[in-house]
Amino acid sequence: MVYTSPCNFRCPFCHNAQLARGDILPEIDLASFWPEIEARRGFVDGVVITGGEPTLQPGLMDFMQQVQTLGFSLKLDTNGYRPEILRKLLEAHCVDYVAMDIKTSWEKYSQATGVPLSIKRLQRSVEILHNSPVEHEFRTTCVPGLVQEDDILQISRGLASGESYVLQQFQPCGTLEDSYSHLSPYSPETICHFQQIAQAGGLICRVTGL
Repeated sequence: MVYTSPCNFRCPFCHNAQLARGDILPEIDLASFWPEIEARRGFVDGVVITGGEPTLQPGLMDFMQQVQTLGFSLKLDTNGYRPEILRKLLEAHCVDYVAMDIKTSWEKYSQATGVPLSIKRLQRSVEILHNSPVEHEFRTTCVPGLVQEDDILQISRGLASGESYVLQQFQPCGTLEDSYSHLSPYSPETICHFQQIAQAGGLICRVTGL
């Protein structure tokens, strides 16, 4: 995995707090990165670019194309807030799989991301992915209070039937806001109930992290 920093969101439940804030972290020396990753051909099939938020990186497309040149498939994790960058990456055929977060229902989004934002930008990214032939999934971390039954229902209604949707268990460790480190995750039964709601809405839904 390749981690990028910072992020344009401040989700209080984020467990990559240093990456989100853009704290001083060791930088990748590309001069040594390329030989290292090339040496792993045959052992590693693909590279995941995650964050932070990768679409904030000015050299992202060049980096991704170079990774593909070495024969690796490429997965991008994104919060979907830069639809113009997402579209360019898809049109340039430099990504093989995209995972986009949908934090919660639209009316609670600023609460979940910790910043004021434009819902239309997120909806554009959803539409771009829906109309793209590139494999993709949408995913939601089931944070108690921020993601409830009605939120799952609304998210399901906002996605097209047949879309791949992943529900992730919330992990209360190292969160951006300390209060979330003391929050008890949902029970497996509740997460499975959320899964049933999404499936009833026509989504291909799976659960991770239980």
